[in-house]
Amino acid sequence: MRLILSHDVDNLTRKEHKNDLIAIKMVIRAFLELFLFRINFSTFFARIKLIMKNNLTNIVELVAFDKKYNIKSTYFFASSNDNTLAYKADAAKPHTKYILENGLNVGIHGIAFDDFNKMNEEYNKFNKIHSTENIGIRMHYLRRNNDTFSYMKNIGYTFDTTEYSPELKQPYITKDGLIEIPFHIMDSYLFQENGLQKYNLKYAIEYTKNIIDKNIDNDIILNVNFHQEYFSKGWDDWKNWYMWLVEYCYNKGIKFMSYQEVVNELEYKQTR
Repeated sequence: MRLILSHDVDNLTRKEHKNDLIAIKMVIRAFLELFLFRINFSTFFARIKLIMKNNLTNIVELVAFDKKYNIKSTYFFASSNDNTLAYKADAAKPHTKYILENGLNVGIHGIAFDDFNKMNEEYNKFNKIHSTENIGIRMHYLRRNNDTFSYMKNIGYTFDTTEYSPELKQPYITKDGLIEIPFHIMDSYLFQENGLQKYNLKYAIEYTKNIIDKNIDNDIILNVNFHQEYFSKGWDDWKNWYMWLVEYCYNKGIKFMSYQEVVNELEYKQTR
C-alpha cells in the first residue's frame, strides 16, 4: 500500500462569509453537537474562539506537520466563488506561495463543472495568479456530469481526483484520456452524518485502521482528503485522527506519494 494525502481549502477566514450564513451555521452546529454530547466543552469553546478570532486557515501548522513526515500533500484552492466557497482567488496567493516554497503541491478546487468556458477560466486564472502549471483538480462538493472529465482533459488538467470510492477504486485513464485518481476517505464523510458530527475519534481510528491493516500488503494506493480548517482544537477529534493516520502509516513504513507520481506511473504504463 501507498498513501496520498490532500487538503481541500474550503474556508480561510470568518470574514469572507460576511454575505452568507456559513460562519453562523458553524456556530449553530457547534451548539447542537455539544447539546447532543458529540463534542465536549473544550472542543466547543475552542471552535467558537477560532471562529470569533477569524481564523480557519491553519495552513502553516498543517504544512509543518506534513513536512515533518515528508508527506507530498496537495492543497486544493478555489479560483472562483459561489455561496459556499467565498474567499477571493487572490486571497489564496500567499498560502500557495508558502506551500510551494515548502516543497508541497497545489491544485484547483473547482466550482464550474458543466460549462467548458467557465472551467477554462478557472484554470487560466489560477495559473496566472499562482504561477503554476501541470496542476490537477478536485471539484467542490464532488460535482460532475457526463462532460466534466472531457472538459478537464481538453482544458489541460494533469489529473482529477473528484471521484469518491469507499470501495478503493484505483487510478485509471478515462475514456476521454483524463487520469482519474479516486479518493477513498474524507474527514467530513468519516465523522459526520446529516451535517453534524456523529462519530468520535475512536470510531474514526478503528474504521481507518481496518482499511489499512487489510490492505497494507496489497499493491494499492489509499487516497485520503482532510480539510485544513479542521487541523485545530476546534475540531479536536478530526485533527487527532489525521495525526494518528500519518503517524500510524509512517511507523508501518507505508510510502507517502504525490498525485504527480501516480500520473507519471500511468503515463509510463500507457507508453510501454
